[in-house]
Amino acid sequence: MVEPNALRILVVNGKGGCGKTTIATNLAAAHARQGHGVALIDHDSQASSSHWLNQRAPDQPSIHLVQAHQRAGRRRGDGQRPLGSAGGRPQGDREGEDQRR
Repeated sequence: MVEPNALRILVVNGKGGCGKTTIATNLAAAHARQGHGVALIDHDSQASSSHWLNQRAPDQPSIHLVQAHQRAGRRRGDGQRPLGSAGGRPQGDREGEDQRR
């Protein structure tokens, strides 16, 4: 059960490659080092936060991972494109294309 006064931090931006995962993983690690219980929800179909967490040293404070991109039925190889994608690629990853369409 989630504590009613639990701190919730949401890192969101529609553009890819702007540092959302870097910010989220660093915040998670910092709060875990301070002794807080931490859950990191990875909603990115690339699963970058999941990969980062799997590579952390085992002696680091624990961070609970929720792989939300899999829960939403957007697993790789299932034939579905991630929400907000075009041509199977996330919209934020189309370098040089006008994003204002």
